[in-house]
Amino acid sequence: MTAPSPFPSTAPKPTVAMVVYPGITMLDMIGPYETMRELFEVHVLAATADDVVSDSTFTFRPSGSFDDALTDYDVIFVPGG
Repeated sequence: MTAPSPFPSTAPKPTVAMVVYPGITMLDMIGPYETMRELFEVHVLAATADDVVSDSTFTFRPSGSFDDALTDYDVIFVPGG
């Protein structure tokens, strides 16, 4: 069940840059991501657009690199930081 958004449906969602890095603990990323994605536009960013390998060897691809990122985010979130 999805909670109603506190933002008007015509307003753009606030943006979050979620910074990921090699060796990240997936629980530190996935829990906050699942919570934030309902209310925010979340961008998962890494130093490069290459695959990132977590501490448990789970491999995933960020949605972009720092070079591809917007120039302004409402929130910058570093999991496990």
